[in-house]
Amino acid sequence: MKKTLLLVFIFILSINAAYGQNAFDKNNFFTLNLISPTFSYTPRWNLGHHTFINKQFVLGAEIGFGSYATTINFAPDSNWIYNEYKSFEFSPELKYLFNINQKTKRFISFDVFYIYHTDNLKNKTYADQTDMNFYNYESADYQRNKFGFNLNYGLITTLSKKIGIIYKIGLGLKMRSVKFSNIVNPTIDNYYEESDTFFTTINDFQVIEGFHTNINFNFELQLYFKYKKKSLTD
Repeated sequence: MKKTLLLVFIFILSINAAYGQNAFDKNNFFTLNLISPTFSYTPRWNLGHHTFINKQFVLGAEIGFGSYATTINFAPDSNWIYNEYKSFEFSPELKYLFNINQKTKRFISFDVFYIYHTDNLKNKTYADQTDMNFYNYESADYQRNKFGFNLNYGLITTLSKKIGIIYKIGLGLKMRSVKFSNIVNPTIDNYYEESDTFFTTINDFQVIEGFHTNINFNFELQLYFKYKKKSLTD
């Protein structure tokens, strides 16, 4: 999986480089996701690079990384993450701009994403898929693979000639595979209440073992930095 992601990332960078000499170089930009490190239960720092491939299409990708040491939000104090927390994300995206001549630009986009998340959880509950019972435990190694896609609508606004904000909201599909191992002192919990609707509860991704599919809601707020790529003739 990691080798596949690396190949996809190299492919996107090669496309960016191929289009890097066209007339739209002035619109290439980097992004910093402002939501993922601050308002996420699994915080990550997501950085992206995006290139105009013609007047209306923008191709880009984000890479995110998070750990206990890099976290600045509420997640450690609220016991969402622990000392061994690590998270990696890769997400390519294609945008289509509607009104390229206006200051505030509207767009739709399609993105796919992959998240790899590990931790050693403490004093929580998990649902064993072999006997369908819930167990409390002292500690357990946790691994989550999440992937899916979103269809988004957004706005690109400018704060200055080089800096601006991207607002984006979307809906898609997510799939996740959760595995628990090295579980210490599991004891059955007969009183744990599982969500009985399609829309799972907030902490189900830390409780329910196995493979699951659900609707994905996406909201992003990004700070972007425009730059102009110098050609060899400059």
